[in-house]
Amino acid sequence: MIVVHVLPDWPLDHSMRAHLDAASAALNAAGYTLVSHTPHEDGTTRPLWETLAPDVVIGMVPFETEDISAMRASGIRHIVPAPGVQSPALEATPFGRGPAMQVEHLVRLGHRRIGFAATTDARLRALLEERVGLAERTAEELGVELFDVEGVGDAERAMLRWRDAGITAVAAYNDEIAAAVLRAALRAGLRVPEDLSIVGHDDGPFSALLFPSLTTIRVDTAMIGRFLADTALAALGGPEPASLPAKAATLVVRESTGEAPARRLGLA
Repeated sequence: MIVVHVLPDWPLDHSMRAHLDAASAALNAAGYTLVSHTPHEDGTTRPLWETLAPDVVIGMVPFETEDISAMRASGIRHIVPAPGVQSPALEATPFGRGPAMQVEHLVRLGHRRIGFAATTDARLRALLEERVGLAERTAEELGVELFDVEGVGDAERAMLRWRDAGITAVAAYNDEIAAAVLRAALRAGLRVPEDLSIVGHDDGPFSALLFPSLTTIRVDTAMIGRFLADTALAALGGPEPASLPAKAATLVVRESTGEAPARRLGLA
């Protein structure tokens, strides 16, 4: 028995691997083999659901209408998410508040000029826009003076611009981007966190090994993978999955964030 998991065209990073491992284990325990499939915009290969005749097709995001029609034409009876289901807003999900939590943490530490270090990977444009939008709305609600977004294809150039703009903290799209910002800050002669605080996202395996260690957002992607697998099994007649916990994302505070310089010096 086969389950095809259709993945977004995103990098296969630590979070995605944890998601796949958990989903595969949950389905394997129920007697199903998980096969992943990543469609590419410029690809010409046939979708796996046309050749494998899977029992169910699951996706991390709702499928396009034409994909649903193609699955139905291939005899696929069980599709998760079900046709007609819309993706909730990022901030409405229990795992999507990471960008807001980044900004909230930095503002609690007294930072008022905050930069956002963005990925330049075009495949992540839609997710980046969601994260930046949530971070910007949070910053505005908290009265942050400046919220500046900069792609870090050239982290050292971005760092010099942030330094000249008086930015004292940076929220990064993920931990890899945060590590690039950290390296650029140290090369520019800035102390972290005394001169610049940095907070990442995803809590990758290396985050605690950096020096200084990286404050980040930990998302329980393994739990999300299990939940998605349980949802697929429910479509096949299994029990309804337990609801995701209200907080699937947590702030992990380490060494890379500290009080804003003005507060530390008693100027604010």
